[in-house]
Amino acid sequence: MSPLPGTSTEVGTLVDALRARAMTYPQRPLYTFLKRARDVERELTFGALDERARAIAASIQAHVRPGDCAAVICPNDLSFIEAFMGCQYAGVIPVPSPSLQGYHAIERLRRVLGAVSPACVVTTSAIEERLKAQANALPELAALTHLCIDTVASSDSVLWSAPEIAAGDVAFLQFTSGSLSAPKGVKVSHSNILHNLEMLQEAFAHTEESRIVSWLPFFHDWGLIGGLLQPIYSGIQSILFDPFEFVRKPRNWLDVISRFGATVSGAPNFAYDQCLQTLRPEDLNGLDLSHWEVAIVGAEPIRVETLDRFEALFAPCGFKRSAFFASYGLAESTLVVTGGRRDEGPVTLALDRAALECGRVEPVADAAAPECVRLVSGGHALHDLDVRIVDTEHADACDDLQIGEIWISGGSVAQGYWKLDEETVEQFSATLADSADHPYLRTGDQGFLREGELYITGRIKDLIIVNGRNLYPEDIERIAGEADPVLRQGKGAAFSIDIDSTEHYVLAHEVQFGGSWDGDAITESIKQTVTGVIGVAPWAILLVKAGGIPRTSSGKIRRQSTKQRYLADELPCLHVWQRSPDG
Repeated sequence: MSPLPGTSTEVGTLVDALRARAMTYPQRPLYTFLKRARDVERELTFGALDERARAIAASIQAHVRPGDCAAVICPNDLSFIEAFMGCQYAGVIPVPSPSLQGYHAIERLRRVLGAVSPACVVTTSAIEERLKAQANALPELAALTHLCIDTVASSDSVLWSAPEIAAGDVAFLQFTSGSLSAPKGVKVSHSNILHNLEMLQEAFAHTEESRIVSWLPFFHDWGLIGGLLQPIYSGIQSILFDPFEFVRKPRNWLDVISRFGATVSGAPNFAYDQCLQTLRPEDLNGLDLSHWEVAIVGAEPIRVETLDRFEALFAPCGFKRSAFFASYGLAESTLVVTGGRRDEGPVTLALDRAALECGRVEPVADAAAPECVRLVSGGHALHDLDVRIVDTEHADACDDLQIGEIWISGGSVAQGYWKLDEETVEQFSATLADSADHPYLRTGDQGFLREGELYITGRIKDLIIVNGRNLYPEDIERIAGEADPVLRQGKGAAFSIDIDSTEHYVLAHEVQFGGSWDGDAITESIKQTVTGVIGVAPWAILLVKAGGIPRTSSGKIRRQSTKQRYLADELPCLHVWQRSPDG
């Protein structure tokens, strides 16, 4: 139990938090959802969400037992949070699931349903019709009860019976992004989520005047926790719009921040890149970003070049570099693990590239030197989390500037994976040689610490080793992406392959929509650029159509999935260069 920010009320569950807010100021705006990122389509106050959640919970309670799972399949609008909190109020475990937009969403939904076996589906009438149309692709849904929340009257809230919920009970299942393997359901308890929300409140220092803007998908941990649950916990307003409105026109994001005077908003690195690619100085008239105090960036490798260019372009609009809040997190630790210091901006470090490839961290003075690589810190451990860098061969904690696996311990670390006991033990119960009774979460990420700042060097399973050198795919992808303007920034995937028992690497990169380009010239430019910096030529270079490289819901490149599709000849390649066997 901990006090709700700005109050003396002790809360132990998400239900406690919303009930307390609704009783204190029922008419205060909580969510504003924008249609096409422009007009207000719908608003919800704290009191209105509480009433809707009680009414929907009463309907769920008539069909599902407390402790069972319910797949929440709703549009990316306010019906999603109504369904999610309705499950909470019913004591049922919601499983945020993607709506049916595209093949990949259907495939992910199939995997989620297969892993969970939910007792029912909480949805809307419109989505239910689409689910019926996909009956052949999703036979798992045929026998399940579908509860359509738009048919539930708010007056049914009087039928609600408050269930018994403990802080240690599972609050929801958050499925991992699946960047390396099939998505797994992470069991996030009420104490886990409240601990993480407390960390966010402490890091961002929200006040009653704070406003969040978010377009991130609600079924993803960042969109759910940062855009929907943080406002409930902190008692602030969140302005929301559909992710496709950002994809359609990245300026929509900045327009909404400007229009509502938002203080907090964030996205993966690729979103900042998209703004840079689609906007020019002459396009910025009317933008006011001076209120943007916390510009969160994370969920994938943070590129210092992106931060530099974004600051330069949008400084005339009032944007301050000190607003950048670099962060690191993962679903297994609820959401966030480390973050920057508010109003100080990101910390960067220039390293000798050759030393890094040999597993050593050697800072260099000249950040502009061609032989160096610049890393952005993911920040320091937030609140009371314990973050260690571990030499996994000996289970020893590393010293500063030593690369190892990132291990985490603390209140935000989730309970494990749903119905995956062996993997739960392997990932959530690691111990150091000198503290066998203290469990840690193994993240699978590599990094190092310097003066308390965490630097990520990559995913362990993505590491490419050629001739005894450690090549980091993020580095190769960044260098390649600068070789020609036709290449889409942040849309490359480098991965290792075995040729005659020798490891090589392949580089796949998306090209822009439309236009004419010379495949031979582009691949030659990539080869010369990458080889000139890295010193190792790729085995093959693949130019892939836009959207053809698999990514997670948060925009992370799925390198292993890209590799599998390459080996199966399933990548939508537009042009291929391959080294001759003898060269």
